[in-house]
Amino acid sequence: MGGVEHPGARSGQLLLIGGFIGQERPGAHDWTNLPGRLGILDYGHALGTFTNFTAMLVMVVALMWAACLLYLQYQNLDGRF
Repeated sequence: MGGVEHPGARSGQLLLIGGFIGQERPGAHDWTNLPGRLGILDYGHALGTFTNFTAMLVMVVALMWAACLLYLQYQNLDGRF
């Protein structure tokens, strides 16, 4: 990263729905307030990585489950196809 801070909650540079950025209105940025109050603002990258991994795992499991159900349905065909 080279010390360059990307737009995000910690820098207050994300554009909010109201059309302003977090730095323009201190205390108005939920993605700074909520993790800050929970004491997890410094773990943003780790939480993002964990969330990304969990989402990919859920998608892979869902695809495997769908494949299993299709295979079971294929086994139960009565020979019409």
